[in-house]
Amino acid sequence: MLACKGFEPGLVATHGDGEYKYHPGLNTTEKAFCAQTGFHCAENPLECFNWYPWDGKNEFWLVEPKGDIDDDGKKISCTEIFLVARLNEMRFLRFVQAYLLGHPECEESWTHKSSGPIHVYKGKNISAAGKLGDYILFINTFMKGMAASTIIHIDGKKYMPDTMYTIGRDGKVYEKE
Repeated sequence: MLACKGFEPGLVATHGDGEYKYHPGLNTTEKAFCAQTGFHCAENPLECFNWYPWDGKNEFWLVEPKGDIDDDGKKISCTEIFLVARLNEMRFLRFVQAYLLGHPECEESWTHKSSGPIHVYKGKNISAAGKLGDYILFINTFMKGMAASTIIHIDGKKYMPDTMYTIGRDGKVYEKE
């Protein structure tokens, strides 16, 4: 199982009992119980935004929960957590994309979630918009279990600055008039 974990700068977690400094690789503790003890992470990467915003300082990592695992459906708590790799915006969105496309039963009531330059749009017949520097994950759902998806980085080269772009229902990018 792979999951995602957010940190303050320097791999520091401050939500919970005080402050804990993680390190790349394997970290261990004695007990795991969701919302109380152990190392916490989220199978759905967007859940990390409930604790850590994408503000250019915080870090987001791909992790592998191990050992004794307690899962309450939203959070995972474990006695061992292996920090696999730090995620930049594109890698984070690819992980979100894989999670959401791989969990069509995960029908939530939102159509747009964002944190800093990260935007995720999901739903039927929706469009998305962003500004220079933003990363947009667009998931157009057709019916339960069927979706088309694309990730766009508005970089000022392929997508020009000072222009708002919209992703149409067909998944193509259009300059907003």
